[in-house]
Amino acid sequence: MDFLKFASFLWLFALFAASVGAYFLKYRVTIEGGRVSVGSYFKREFSISDIVEVRRIDGSRSAQLEISLRNGRNVTISGLVADFDSLASLITGHGGR
Repeated sequence: MDFLKFASFLWLFALFAASVGAYFLKYRVTIEGGRVSVGSYFKREFSISDIVEVRRIDGSRSAQLEISLRNGRNVTISGLVADFDSLASLITGHGGR
């Protein structure tokens, strides 16, 4: 019976690892026509003109971008995305306009 518990744990762990991997592979940040889309399955969209404040927070492992919008929402973009530095400079250049 112990083997069955261990095998079921391995299946659950493999399913969890595959789910996390699928999430990170699908996570995207796109900028098209003045609109920014952030997320993987449930995307958040906002207009660049709605940006009130942009803060870049440099952590010990990676940076992140915290964006405050005109409607009070906050959006965080992880520094683990490809070309994060160019994305940060592009969005920071538009922040508060």
